[in-house]
Amino acid sequence: MECSALPGSLIESELFGYERGAFTGADRMKKGLIESADSGTLFLDEIGDLSVELQTRLFRFVEERQLRRLGGIEPVRVDCRILCATNQDLAAKIKAGSFREELYYRLGVVMVKLPPLRERPEDIPHLASMFLERFSRRYGKSLTGSPRFYEALLRQPWPGNVRQLKNVMERLTALHPGGILEATDLDEDMPANSTANQLSSLPWKEAREQYLASFELSYAQAVLARCEGNLSAAAREAGVDRKTFYALLKRDRDSQSGE
Repeated sequence: MECSALPGSLIESELFGYERGAFTGADRMKKGLIESADSGTLFLDEIGDLSVELQTRLFRFVEERQLRRLGGIEPVRVDCRILCATNQDLAAKIKAGSFREELYYRLGVVMVKLPPLRERPEDIPHLASMFLERFSRRYGKSLTGSPRFYEALLRQPWPGNVRQLKNVMERLTALHPGGILEATDLDEDMPANSTANQLSSLPWKEAREQYLASFELSYAQAVLARCEGNLSAAAREAGVDRKTFYALLKRDRDSQSGE
């Protein structure tokens, strides 16, 4: 479950479930995702976006291994493995008071820090090849990448990490007639090197912010175009909530108005 995808009230009912009559429209009992994961694994994506109130409920469940559905009285025991992921600095959020320290240490039995894609270039060819094979099947094409194509992939900064690589490979597959992808195909799709040269005169932090802003806008526009202007569908395709996706598109108007 992605913790940023729904409002807090809905996330609570999705996670913990509810009893019949717990609120208006609750005409039946519903198990939550935690209870449904009994004897299995519960994956919470973007755990850093969970509200402090829900963090408290989650900590209580992790500590006691039992929960109460919304409107319920009897505790329900659940035995499941919990995996969490976030791209946020939880230590900083703890200092700011927006993430509970006890939950952080209770969940952090085993922590795996995944470096950004640019710091593990050996993964790029393998991931690109996997995505190329997957999307070739989806679009009914026969596509391979030349050695120079994969070398060009390694020269990209990939600020959007694996998700960006995935979308680039899908776009290339969808638009290419078939055959062999060359480095020039990537240059036409993602002219990152020329952008880097243009920004090289700026301080690193400012250049990085401008590059990321440009990527986010162009990425959102491309996804929206693929979804034929349907904002909700584009947000689902991008794996973010509608509000976040709209904020990416709003960068264009902000830049034009000088905000």
